[in-house]
Amino acid sequence: MRLLGFVMTGAAIGAAFIVSPALAEEKDETGWYGTAGIGFLSPNNPSGDECLIVTGLKSCLDYEYTFDTALSGEIGVGYDFGKFRVETTYTRSNTSLSKVSGDVSVGSTEATLTDKVNSGNANFNSFLLNGYIDIDTKSKFVPYIGGGIGYTYVNFPSYTMSALGTSVKSGKGSSGAFGYQAKAGLSYLASEKVDIFGEAIFSGVTGFAINNVDVGLINSWGARAGLRYRF
Repeated sequence: MRLLGFVMTGAAIGAAFIVSPALAEEKDETGWYGTAGIGFLSPNNPSGDECLIVTGLKSCLDYEYTFDTALSGEIGVGYDFGKFRVETTYTRSNTSLSKVSGDVSVGSTEATLTDKVNSGNANFNSFLLNGYIDIDTKSKFVPYIGGGIGYTYVNFPSYTMSALGTSVKSGKGSSGAFGYQAKAGLSYLASEKVDIFGEAIFSGVTGFAINNVDVGLINSWGARAGLRYRF
């Protein structure tokens, strides 16, 4: 999946460089546009913790989650003020929980957890308000930087942990948290109406709770390629 994302991003940027780097045609300095892109995100391994009563003793479980590389798509609408753009976007990233590991303490006894992922599919749905600065190069190639903040809704899979002869199952669940992203990219002004872009992404979601488990910060690095269409 990560290789697919690199190929797609590289193909879009490469296609732009094949076209003659002549000076950009005159285009409207301001106006509305739509944007759509697809690529990948690679999440870190977040932690989680949970305390519960097992056979009359307080048990505390410390988790570490491992996710596969996510296929990530983004759509939105924006307004170009000339050298500054504002966008509202919806991003969905589909991944899988491949492994859960960690430790458990029951009273004064500690043990290593063994895991079973019951339903691995997970996804992150983000609604963000973004701002970008376009750097004028007097050519068809326009670097940009920016980022956004908003709300991320997480769908988390279920898993079963076993230790000391006891199994604890965490059911799948959903939760919302604060979401954010930062980007650096390059646009190619393919025509008066169409921009082609490739971008590097850092995104994340703050901690959230799923079925009494407190899950820590999830950060991701990735890349995306896409188009903007000016109305």
